[in-house]
Amino acid sequence: GTALCGPLDGQAFGMESVQALKLGIGIVVALLLGVVIFGGVKRIANFAEVVVPFMAAGFILMAIIIMIINYDRVPEMFGIIFKSAFGTHAAFGAMMGLAVEWGIKRGIYANEAGQGSGPHAAAASEVSHPAKQGYVQAFAIYFDTMMVCTATAFLILASGTYNVYS
Repeated sequence: GTALCGPLDGQAFGMESVQALKLGIGIVVALLLGVVIFGGVKRIANFAEVVVPFMAAGFILMAIIIMIINYDRVPEMFGIIFKSAFGTHAAFGAMMGLAVEWGIKRGIYANEAGQGSGPHAAAASEVSHPAKQGYVQAFAIYFDTMMVCTATAFLILASGTYNVYS
């Protein structure tokens, strides 16, 4: 059969070598990252304010497109979610405390609610009243947990390559 990518000899897109291209892209990304990081907290916050919503929207849009492409697997995905959440395995896991432990770990790292690193960007924002930024930060936790994490679960389940047994 025909391969999707070329032979396994370093070729990509029919090009003999992409080392110079990879090096150039790496240098440009490193320079842009340096400009953002060395600009201080305000520049990082301004950059994140612009980029992060597009990243989240792009990810969710990609998840929706994949769900549409795999529409025949959607009922199976919801079935797996409910079966896994309310089955005997979940009950046994809860008895052992693992479900709580995993949930807390993933929740902290998903939206930074418990790490304390999220407030740095919020503190650098300039708003007319601090409560406005507080509302934004509170909304971000729910949006991330409900939308981005759910989209991630749907993508994993749509692949059909997940391993539910350890």
